[in-house]
Amino acid sequence: MKRIAGLAALVIAASLPLVAGPADAQFNWRQLPGAVMDVSARRVQLERRLVDAVAAGRLSSAEAAEFRRELEQVAKSEAEFRASGGTLSLWESLNLTLSLDRISKAMEARMGERQVATGDIDQRQAEIDRLIADAVASGRLTAYEAEDFKSEAARIAAQEAQFRASDGTLDQGEQLQLALDLDRLNRRIEERMSERRIAPPD
Repeated sequence: MKRIAGLAALVIAASLPLVAGPADAQFNWRQLPGAVMDVSARRVQLERRLVDAVAAGRLSSAEAAEFRRELEQVAKSEAEFRASGGTLSLWESLNLTLSLDRISKAMEARMGERQVATGDIDQRQAEIDRLIADAVASGRLTAYEAEDFKSEAARIAAQEAQFRASDGTLDQGEQLQLALDLDRLNRRIEERMSERRIAPPD
């Protein structure tokens, strides 16, 4: 009963910033129970991001190890939550999702302090597309916000196509510009997702 009351309080107490836009921009709480981001999949995505960041020189091995310890703690908490019934309650899912958001934001900030590594531009674009889709499905971004981010992603893709128009390749300066644009877009998405503040139950 205490958990049920707590979840009810969570829904009532939640205060979420809304952006100006059409009616479908309003946060939809009905999406949350079945669509809070798949915690395990999100954690795996961040672990893969760490591997890529180390390979690209965006993070040191020591920095990556620090973030991996935090991700392992999230995995431990998830296992403890699942120990009783095998599934996550709404509050447990939200708790873990917010922890992963915090780690992701810290990773992006740390990587932003280093020289941008160009890496695979197309892969980065695909990762951002997946991030937007997952965030909409989980209610972490509204459809209105997602369209804004998709428009920016489309602009970057169009810029890449323009760069490649002459000989089908990207020179170092073009790769750097695209990588910077994608990094900025990724940070904007992560920051907007992190603004979804959930009030814990009493």
